[in-house]
Amino acid sequence: DLAGNPSYHYNFACFLARDGRLDEAAAQLARAKEADPERTARWAAQDRDLDPLRDRGDWPL
Repeated sequence: DLAGNPSYHYNFACFLARDGRLDEAAAQLARAKEADPERTARWAAQDRDLDPLRDRGDWPL
């Protein structure tokens, strides 16, 4: 079941951000954070794929 898989949601968020689908990317990143906050924060700390999301008000981390 992918619903609780932080890796799935995180990687999908990266894909969506690179594709310019920022609202969807933020939602997927939030789901990854819900599943595993510490790991998601570590992954996202320096992931350039997520740069377009960092300055938005809905950055979930």
